[in-house]
Amino acid sequence: MTWTSLDRWTCPTCGSTEAPDVPEDELAAAIRAVQQEHAAAHPAPRKLPPTSPSKMRRRRAGSRS
Repeated sequence: MTWTSLDRWTCPTCGSTEAPDVPEDELAAAIRAVQQEHAAAHPAPRKLPPTSPSKMRRRRAGSRS
């Protein structure tokens, strides 16, 4: 079997990738189980910095008041 992006799941917080080795008809359920197990073992989500300079300016302007 050739792996595609639909065959695996990547954690948005830590970047860990899981690729369950199950038949295609069981793949969605297996990925959901991997997500739940990973989330239960994962520390609290980290706070990501703003992605654009305009958001950074707005955030700085809002924090002064």
